[in-house]
Amino acid sequence: MKLKSVKITNYRTIEDSGEFDIGDDITCLVGKNEAGKTAALNAIRGIKPYKGRGRYDKLRDYPRRHYSSYKKRHPNGEAVVCESKWDLDDADEMVLSNEFGQKFLTSRVMVVTSYYGGSSTWEISLNEKSAVAHICSQEKLDAVEKGVVANCQTTDQVHQSIEQSGNESEKLGRIKKRIGQYRDQKAYLKAIDLLSERMPSFVYFADYSRMSGEISVDQYQEDEQNEVLKDEDMLFADFLSFAGTDMDELAETDQYEEHRIQLETASNAITQQIFEYWKQNANLEIQVDVGPGKEGDPKPFNKGTVMRVRVKNRLHGASVPFSERSSGFAWFFSFLVHFSQVKEHYAGKNANVIILLDEPGLTLHAKAQLDLLRYVQKELACNHQVIYTTHSPFMIIPDRWNTIRTVEDVLIERTGSPPEIQGTKVSSDFLKTSGDTIFPLQGALGYELSQTLLIGKKVLIVEGSSDALYLKVASSILNGQGKNHIEEWTICPANGIDKIAALISLVLVHGEEREIVVLVDYQSGDRGKVQRLERNSKANVLRCSAFCEKKSANAEADVEDIFGKSVYLDLLKKSCDLDIDADAISDEGRIVKQIESLLGRKLPHNKPADWLLRNPRFLSEGTADAEQALGRFEEMFSEINGNERGRADEPKKEHTNEN
Repeated sequence: MKLKSVKITNYRTIEDSGEFDIGDDITCLVGKNEAGKTAALNAIRGIKPYKGRGRYDKLRDYPRRHYSSYKKRHPNGEAVVCESKWDLDDADEMVLSNEFGQKFLTSRVMVVTSYYGGSSTWEISLNEKSAVAHICSQEKLDAVEKGVVANCQTTDQVHQSIEQSGNESEKLGRIKKRIGQYRDQKAYLKAIDLLSERMPSFVYFADYSRMSGEISVDQYQEDEQNEVLKDEDMLFADFLSFAGTDMDELAETDQYEEHRIQLETASNAITQQIFEYWKQNANLEIQVDVGPGKEGDPKPFNKGTVMRVRVKNRLHGASVPFSERSSGFAWFFSFLVHFSQVKEHYAGKNANVIILLDEPGLTLHAKAQLDLLRYVQKELACNHQVIYTTHSPFMIIPDRWNTIRTVEDVLIERTGSPPEIQGTKVSSDFLKTSGDTIFPLQGALGYELSQTLLIGKKVLIVEGSSDALYLKVASSILNGQGKNHIEEWTICPANGIDKIAALISLVLVHGEEREIVVLVDYQSGDRGKVQRLERNSKANVLRCSAFCEKKSANAEADVEDIFGKSVYLDLLKKSCDLDIDADAISDEGRIVKQIESLLGRKLPHNKPADWLLRNPRFLSEGTADAEQALGRFEEMFSEINGNERGRADEPKKEHTNEN
C-alpha cells in the first residue's frame, strides 16, 4: 500500500495543515526555519512509528496555547492528529480476498485517522455480506446448516446464530471457530488487523542523528535498562548489529581483537556503499578500537569495555575521532548504518517502511547535497516512499517540481485587532506562499537554468517567464499535431530587455558553438535597445511584432499580441476573471498596455500563462481565432528553427532609423 495524502491537526505549530498529497516515490517539504517542517514530519511519523519511537505525546505535542482547554475542545475523547489516505495494492487485496473472497473489498482507498493516546480509526469499503457468503461456501453446507446462517449479514451474526442454534454440526463448528479468531468476531476488524500488519512503518532520521564515536558498554547496558538510551548510542547498537554482534556479547568476552576485526569489516562495507555517492573525499576509512577502559580517561570510559571509532585519511595518514570528522560524512555513515538495520528488520516480511528525512545533508557542501539527492532517488525511492524536508535549493530535484510541498507558518495581520494565527499550512500551490518560503525553489530554478545554459546547444532567450510559458504551451500543442515546434530549444527568460546582452555573454562564455535566438517585445521606449541588440549581439533577434495579426516589424507588440485580441481577452477572462470589453481595445498598439491603462493597474502577467500551462485545451480545442493564433506561433517557430548559428556571422541587415 502507498500513502496518498495527509491532513495534520492539533500538533505543535499545526492546527490544521490542510490536506496535501504524498508522491508515489518522493515528497519534498520546503519552507524556511521554524515554519513547521519538522512538526509535519513527526506528525506523519506518529501514524505508525518504527519500533514505537515517536508516538504522540499530548503534553509534548498538543499546541501549547490550547493545552489548558484540551477537554473543552475535544469533549468526546482524544484529539485527531493525522488523517491519512492510502491506496491498497494488488497484494493487499489478495490478502483480503484469500480470507473473505474477491468481492469483499469494494474500494482500494483506505482512510486511517490517528489520535492522541495511540488509538486510530480505519475506514475501508467492505462488503461483509459477501464475506459471509464466501466463508460459508467453503464448507459446502447442507440445507439445514444453511438455514442456521441464512439471515446473517455479518460474521459476528453468523457466530452468534451458530452458537444459539443448538444444532452445531462439524461444518458449522469450523465456521464458528474460524470467525471466533476474528477480533469481536467481526470481518471488518479482521480486515483492519490484516492490513495493519502490512501498513508501512515510518522511519525518521534527522540531520542531527549521528552515531556515537565513543561508547562504554557498561554505561549503554545501564541506560538501556533504565530506558534512557540516547539516539546516537542506539545508532551504535545498529552498527554492532550490522557487524553481527551486540553489546551483551562484547561485555561477556575478552576476544577484543576478534571483535575489532569484525567491526572494521562491517565499517568497510558501509564505507564502500558511501563512496558510490560520496564524492567529496574518497581517501577516508573507518577504524574501530575495542578494549578495556583506562583509569585516566573521563567517565564512563575509564572502566569496562570501551569502543572508539576513528576516521583516517589515507592520503596523509592522520586520523581523528568519528565525532570530530566532517559532520556530513558522519551523518551519511550513520544513516546507512541505521537503514541497513531497518532493511534487516523487515527482511522476509510483507510490511515496508516509509522513510522520513528531516533536513538531510544540512551540513553538506552543495555538490555533496546533490550526491545525497542522487542516493535518495536511486537507492531509496525505488523501493520506498521518501518524505524529506529542506530549505536548501540543492536538495530540490530540478525536473520533479510535482514532488514539492511548501510549508508555511501563516499569520494574518488585521488592522485594529490582534493577528489571526492559522499555524502551519502545507500546500502544493506555490502561488499562495510567501517569497521567503519559495526562495529555495527560486534558487533551484536559477541553478538549473545556469546549468542548462552551459549545456544546451540551442538557446532561445525571451524577456519574461510568462513568455517562456506561452511558447512552451504552444510548442507542445503543435508538436502533438505534428507541426513545427521548438522542442530542441532551451527557453531562457532574461527578466527584461536590459539583461539580454549579459545573458548572451553567459551562454557563450565557454566558446562552444551554440545557436542563440532572441525574441523581444517591441515598444517605443526600447527601440534603441532592440536595434543595438540586432547590430551588436552574436544572436539572431526576432521581434514579436513580426508574428502578430497585423504584421509590421516596426509595430509595438508583446508575446501576448501573437494570440490576437479575441483569444487573449478570453484567456484573461478564464484565468483572472477579468471581463474586458473588446470594443474598448484598439487593434493598434500593445494589448497588455491598453488593458493596464483601462484598469489603472498592472496585469498579473504570469497568472494567465500559468493557467494556460494547466489548461492547454483552451488553445488546442479552442475557437477558430485560437487556431489562427497557433498558426502564428507555428510561423514563429519555423523562423526560429531556420535561424542557424552561422547567420550571426553574416553582415547585419540595415534597419530603419526610428530615433
